[in-house]
Amino acid sequence: KGECSDYYYPNGTLTFSLNNGQEGNATLEVVASDCFDSSANCNPRGFHRTNFTIVVHPVLRPTCFILNSHLLQAQQRGTPQVFWAHGLLKDEYGTGQSGSAIFAVSSYNEEVITDAHFYPNGSLMLAVTPYAFGTFPMVIRLDDPANVGQDGTDCFLRNFTLDIAKENFPPYFTLATSEIQICENLNYSEVILENIATSKDTAASDGQQDMTFCVVVLGEEENIFKLGPSASVDGTFSFQPKLNYFGRRTVNITLIDAGSCQDIRSASQTYQIDIIITANNDPPSFELSRSLLLVNESSTEGDQIEIEQFAVNILKGLDMPYPYGDQQQNISFHMIVLDVSIPSRYHTTYGTVDMLLVDNSWNIRPDGTLEFQLHQYINGKVDFKV
Repeated sequence: KGECSDYYYPNGTLTFSLNNGQEGNATLEVVASDCFDSSANCNPRGFHRTNFTIVVHPVLRPTCFILNSHLLQAQQRGTPQVFWAHGLLKDEYGTGQSGSAIFAVSSYNEEVITDAHFYPNGSLMLAVTPYAFGTFPMVIRLDDPANVGQDGTDCFLRNFTLDIAKENFPPYFTLATSEIQICENLNYSEVILENIATSKDTAASDGQQDMTFCVVVLGEEENIFKLGPSASVDGTFSFQPKLNYFGRRTVNITLIDAGSCQDIRSASQTYQIDIIITANNDPPSFELSRSLLLVNESSTEGDQIEIEQFAVNILKGLDMPYPYGDQQQNISFHMIVLDVSIPSRYHTTYGTVDMLLVDNSWNIRPDGTLEFQLHQYINGKVDFKV
């Protein structure tokens, strides 16, 4: 101490702190002053300088590691597969202290995991057999011949677990037939969906799932079905046509085991089924515009008489508009003679129709027109059933 009361004589102790995990050397300069005046600007001649170096050596300790994760999740596949997991080593426990450090994977199920490797960059590779699922533990071991220092056995071994979940394989089925043909007004219910399974390969072990058939009628034609078409998981395909409706429709059928028919997530191949509903030969129908027809006897032989719209409301099948009922058929009218009367001068006599009408000239055309020819100067009456 002197006149500069704010200054103290040093005791020669050097202090410093180190950054964690750092090594190397640093050169420093030490300056000493013997200034006694109160001025802040001391005489430069009163300074003494000298340099020295601090060298920080690494601490020899066993190579150690800690994993970022202890579980790798994956899904099963139908073929051998390789799983990779990266970045499993925590940075602060790296293996950069030793170039001789190697990893080994052991204590795993070799029937499921056929090959396993762990790399110094923190990547794990696992080769797995097809259709394997479950939880499979293993041990990752660190070997380093250069290990020195304290016992580090507890950080040489790390447990790891591979968890393989079941994959939702697409379901599967086949069709016994791709065409169904029935007559109108009949219902259909038959087992035509076969080999229904949660997956095509039974080794997949896909497990119990909620399977549903989605059936979609294609096209924009009028609906001819009262119920269905639909399919159940027992393989039954069924539908009920509307009464007296017929036609041809194509449907798509798909088996799903996840989602819904509006949101399909896992589905089988889609198949097509052609549904053919053939028309029955229903009786035709018609009406007569009159039940009595009066004509004058003819003065000429073979006089042709034609009465249009004698038969009306002619339908080839049921009383339904096209395309329903029995269209595309050839219809013909038959006139059956019930009674014939031909008057004489003094009384009525019964004869044959060809005495009144020209032989086989009476007929009703398909359009409903009645035609016949008269004999000359013959009058009488004939009753027909049409």
